[in-house]
Order: sequence, then C-alpha cells, then structure tokens
Amino acid sequence: MLRRPTAAFLAILGAAAGSLAYAPRIFAEDEPKPEPKVEKPKTDDTSIFKDWTLCKQRGAKHCRERGEFWAGKGTTGKDLIWLGRIWGRGEDHAKAAAAYEQFLEYKPPAGDEAAAGLNTKNRELAKQALIEVYFNGREFAKSVTAAEKFREEFPASPVIPDSWDDQGHAQRLLGDDAKAIECFEKAAERQFRALSDLVDVHLCNGDVEKAKAAVAKFGPGLDKQPDKVKWMSEMLEVVGSAAPNLEVAASVGPEGSTLPKSYEKVTVFLYWSVQSANVDRKLAAIEMLRRKSADKVNAIGIATYKKYNVETMKIDDALTHEQEAAGVTKLIGQSPERLPPCALVPQDFLDAAKIK
Repeated sequence: MLRRPTAAFLAILGAAAGSLAYAPRIFAEDEPKPEPKVEKPKTDDTSIFKDWTLCKQRGAKHCRERGEFWAGKGTTGKDLIWLGRIWGRGEDHAKAAAAYEQFLEYKPPAGDEAAAGLNTKNRELAKQALIEVYFNGREFAKSVTAAEKFREEFPASPVIPDSWDDQGHAQRLLGDDAKAIECFEKAAERQFRALSDLVDVHLCNGDVEKAKAAVAKFGPGLDKQPDKVKWMSEMLEVVGSAAPNLEVAASVGPEGSTLPKSYEKVTVFLYWSVQSANVDRKLAAIEMLRRKSADKVNAIGIATYKKYNVETMKIDDALTHEQEAAGVTKLIGQSPERLPPCALVPQDFLDAAKIK
C-alpha cells in the first residue's frame, strides 16, 4: 500500500530543492568532449622487427601482405629472421624457409661482438624454426635434417627435447615408425607430450603392452605432471576392456541428431555437466571433428542423470529420468552453437567407460 510522505521527508525535499535553485546551470555545450579514440597501428613500415610484433596479432592474409612489403624493400642480413617469422605466420612455408636459410648464411661485421652475440641467439631461433617450417610445408625429410643439424650446433639448447619430438612426427609421416619411436623416447625423458606421442605410436600398432611399458619407464621422471601420467596409465588399463552399452543412452541432443547404437566407428565422448557454464563451446568443438570425419568418427556429448531441474536450477529428487531428459533436451535446443548428438547415461556407463 502506498504511504503519504512524512513532514520530515517533505522538509528535506524542500531544502534540497532550495539549494538546487542556486546551483550553477550546466549546459550540454559546457560538458567536456571525450578524447577522440586513437586507432592502434596495424603496421610499422620503419622497422621489420616492430612490424613483426604487430603481425603476431594479425591473421595469415595480413602477414603475407607484410611479407611482400618487406621482401619488396630488399630485406637482407640480420632482418631476414623476422621476414621468416612473418612468412611463417602467413603460412607461406616455402618463403619462410628461404628467408631462414638466407639468414643463416649471414655473417655479422667482423669485430662487432654485440652483433655476433645477437646473431648467435637468433641463429638458434632460425634453426629451430626451420624444423617446423619444413614440417608444415610437408617436406618431412628436410624437417628431419633440420632437427639433426639443430642438435649438432646447439647440443645444450633447452629445446633439444622439442627437436626430438618434432623429428619423431616427421619420421612417422615418412613411414619410419622405428625411428619415430627412437626420437619420442629421447624426448619422453623430459616431456609428457613426447610420452603421449610414443604411446600413440604403440597403440596405433596394436601393442598395448609396449605402451604401458613406455609409461612405466618414462612416467616417474615426469614428476611435474604426475596427474597426466596417472591419467594415461588409467586410460591404458581400459584398452581391451568391454565398452559400455550405447543402447542405455537417452538422446537429448539437437533436433534431428541421432545417437549411434554401436562402436563401428571410433567413438569420442566429451563428458559434460548441465550445471557447467559455456560447455556448449566444447561440445561444438567435437561436433566440428564429427563433421570433418563423419565417415570415420562418432562424437557424443555424455552427461549423467543428477535429478537436476533446468528450470529451477536445483536438484529435485522427485524428477524422473524422462523428465530430466526432456529438460536437458530443451536446454540444448536453446544453444546457438552447432552441437553433436548428446546423451544422458546412468553412472555405471561412466564407470564402465572410465570417464571422469
């Protein structure tokens, strides 16, 4: 019910009105005008190094344009490494490799110790970059050679494990799994990424026992990443065990989507929760995978029953599986993302699949 204002309130209001009567009047033209917004530079024609720092914030097309600009200016000597960087980000791998190779032929002025020191530092960067540039350009044999030369010249470099791992990828694409395994083993002494690559080779060759042996051998040395090593060990224990029955999964995905009923294709699960924020973006990522490899891969968003009411955002013990599934289906239908088939499954499904 509305109430009448008290006398005290009216007195305060009157005093305030009286004070405002004598306040100076401010017109729109007296208000300070905002400073014009200064547009950040997108290029720097005065320095290729400064231009490279700007290129790192831009896309491939922009970088190719800047590569043409600096190549047209006749970039030589110490600046060739930055031209290589720009071409590399522009995804013109052949021109990037040519720029790095030319830089490696450059000799700093005799007697200039500062220039010599900088050249040595950048020479290491250039030789390392060549491994990746040749690989991205699908010149795998050259990538292998670049990795070997890098280790010969910089045997104490902190990125030696990276060079072994990168070479392993190139060897694998050359069809030499034995050499790839050798490379991954050298890197796995210090890198979880390389251990993952090593395990992947063994699994693809159908040798689970060798994969387990690799984790047992190299895992203890990776004490900074024990959780990842433990996860990998648990994952390997699942290999060869019975897969959970897809028939128990209730479809809650986008309209028109259908759940697979068998494991005829490689099946990827993304475990998610209705209560998590922005999870549809992760689901959209595996939907992209599914669409790109639809003839080989099934991708499913897996959630479990929690008696969660999406309307009240609370646990409701009276909620049936059917009601919960209907609510989740409605929620998924509101997402602007392109989502994969999604399912609600009982907890024992997750237990059987070792999903956490």
